[in-house]
Amino acid sequence: MTVNDLDKALGELLSGKTVSVPLTNPLGCNIKWEGKDQHWMPAEACDLVK
Repeated sequence: MTVNDLDKALGELLSGKTVSVPLTNPLGCNIKWEGKDQHWMPAEACDLVK
């Protein structure tokens, strides 16, 4: 991890700015989602779930 996206987003929100990175890819093991419906995650974030 090189950037804490949540910390950055909260800082931007609290200072009245627009969140610069509103969507990120999930990190961690995606094996558990293999073969399951991907409706829980936006299509542009599904590149790690194959």
